[in-house]
Amino acid sequence: MRDRPHNVLSYPGQVGDAAREFPEDRMPVLLRWHESEAVTEYELHRNAAIAEIQGNRNPLIDHPEWAHEIDFTGVRH
Repeated sequence: MRDRPHNVLSYPGQVGDAAREFPEDRMPVLLRWHESEAVTEYELHRNAAIAEIQGNRNPLIDHPEWAHEIDFTGVRH
C-alpha cells in the first residue's frame, strides 16, 4: 500500500489505465493509513532489495514523515 503514493508521484498519469484503478478520493485514505501504520521491517527490507535491483528507493518508507510535506493535490492519477 505504501508504494501507491510513491508511484503516483514518480509516474504521474501512468498509474493504471482507468480512473477506477486509483480514484482520486483514495489518496486521503492512503495517507491516513500511512500515518497510522508504522513502516515495518518487511517494508524496509523490501525497499532495500528493490533499490539493489532498480537503483531507486521509496522515500516514504525511508522517511515516512515526508508524506506530510508533499502536496498530492493536482497529481494526475
